[in-house]
Amino acid sequence: TGFAAKSLDRHYIGIELNAEYCALARARIGGAGLSSS
Repeated sequence: TGFAAKSLDRHYIGIELNAEYCALARARIGGAGLSSS
């Protein structure tokens, strides 16, 4: 997934047809790697 790829510092391509889910994914992925767990 995009979240896992970003947290592992990898490249990814995300595709979503629904604009609402696209916004949710961007918000979720944008926060990837910010926590120090």
